Amino acid sequence: MAEKQNSGDGESRKVISTNFLMAFTPGLQVHNARGEKFSIQVVQMGELLITSGSIVACDPFWLNLAPRAYTTKVPAGRFPVFISIAELVGRQDRRIACAKLLFSPQDVARWEMAIVPGQDVSTLQPGQHFCYGVDAGTGCFVDIDVVTWLFEQAGTLDLEKWRGLPDRMVDMPDEQAEMIDAVYNYFETTVDTRLYETSTPEVYPQYGEIGLNDTTSGNLVYFSSGWGDGCYASYFGYAADNSLACLVTDFAVLFGARP
Repeated sequence: MAEKQNSGDGESRKVISTNFLMAFTPGLQVHNARGEKFSIQVVQMGELLITSGSIVACDPFWLNLAPRAYTTKVPAGRFPVFISIAELVGRQDRRIACAKLLFSPQDVARWEMAIVPGQDVSTLQPGQHFCYGVDAGTGCFVDIDVVTWLFEQAGTLDLEKWRGLPDRMVDMPDEQAEMIDAVYNYFETTVDTRLYETSTPEVYPQYGEIGLNDTTSGNLVYFSSGWGDGCYASYFGYAADNSLACLVTDFAVLFGARP
């Protein structure tokens, strides 16, 4: 699920709402646009295996919608994932502000909004961005190969056809309705169950990784999404030599942050 949303800042779409350099500076104390004071902690939470060069960022509890991968191709391999945890000073309230998939240690010289097929940043008005919807308080990174494999295991080979099915099963042929039920049940028992099994409800924020394809070691890394449900944009960072450095999802906790 990807949406076009107004960020409310009235600035050019070329401007990133969060200073990612500050967001990933351990020990730094910053104030966001609402005047809240945060202390920054940076955690390396695991690694993501990339086989296809195509990355999906989404709510992992909605993988059964077959979210599309970003159009920007990334290198294959195993890459570290970092999260920026912002703790409200004096309140012991910790939120994941950003999640970063790191391809290179080079400094980022420019940012580009991450988009999926059919999106065009030139259509955005000032202050708008493309984002993915979160309805379960969680975001993730996963390779499209893993998503495709999961659907194959559920008995669905054509993801474009799946995406085109109606949202409701009213007046749907029995065979089609049974197929949809089978896919939903598979994702619930496979993906959702593993997410619940690796979580610790007494600890917040949540983050971790789950293995999904035992043959390829294909996995998914997940993390609590800032203040919870919403629509969150991602950005690709490029080094001065135009090589790809990272992918960051911004959960808007540190919007407009300053020291």
